[in-house]
This record gives sequence, structure tokens and C-alpha cells, in this order.
Amino acid sequence: MPSRDGLHPCLRDALLAAVTLPKFKVRWFTEEGRREAARALLTTECRSAPGGVEPGASHQEYAASYSTSAEKDFFAFDEMEGDTASLNSETEVIDYFKSGSELAVLSRFPNTKRIFLKYNTATPSSAPVERLFSLGSLVLTPRRNRLSDKLFERLLLMRYNHCFSDK
Repeated sequence: MPSRDGLHPCLRDALLAAVTLPKFKVRWFTEEGRREAARALLTTECRSAPGGVEPGASHQEYAASYSTSAEKDFFAFDEMEGDTASLNSETEVIDYFKSGSELAVLSRFPNTKRIFLKYNTATPSSAPVERLFSLGSLVLTPRRNRLSDKLFERLLLMRYNHCFSDK
């Protein structure tokens, strides 16, 4: 069932996981339209992120929503005190895409970092692995007992990742 942006939830989650990884961002898209759609998706997700910074927040509110009190004291610079320029999700996403490809870049973009952690964190449960083994038993039936390892792997991945196909 497509979500409000017209994407299947699996595809939407995979896109957000890839786009928030600084090494990939939108570099792997060949069409400009897809890059813009990914930027819009990340901007929308930043706006709706729980605990996110609301559009129009000052630089101090932006830093306060992300930093602990010890970090605020240590990283308090005089030039930030007078800066009341509004930061919103759109400028955060634009600045994120212009930044470097190191993972440490995420510390400057709190909403993007929250999304990165949400979509790129391993599940601490064995349920997905059990689901994969269950699908394996559906693929490797007694009639298919002579499948090569490579063909079995392809069939299993096709079955498990069916939500990514265009149908």
C-alpha cells in the first residue's frame, strides 16, 4: 500500500536509509527528477521527525534541541549568540547535501542524524532472520531440491524484496 508520497513503505524506508548515509546521499541517482524527489522526501521526513527542530527556530534553539548541557557549555561560541537566522528543514537538507561524505558530518544536522539512526540501525530482534528462513523453506521445496546455491539465493532475495519491484 503506497504512503502519502506515493511510494511503497519498503521503498520509502530504503530511500531514506540510503539518502541519509553521507557516503551515498543522492550521488547514485542518474535522473535529476529522482534526486529532487529524494530531497523532498528527506525534507518532509525532517519536518515530521519527532523531537525535530521546527521551521523558524533560532540557531540557539537548533543547537539546544540536539546538544546536551555539557556540549552546550563546551561548544558555546560568541558568533552563535547573535545569530538569529532561521534554520528550517529545507536549509538543513540543502546544507547536508552540500557537506562532505564522512559519517561525522551528521553531527551538524540533528534532524538528518535522527532519520539516519532510525533507518540505518540494525534491528535487535531475530524476527527478520526467522522470516527470511521461513521464506527459504517456501522457496526450497521438495520439487526444487536441485537448485544451485546461486539460483536459490536469487529466488530468495526476489521473494523477500518483492516490495521493491515495479509490478
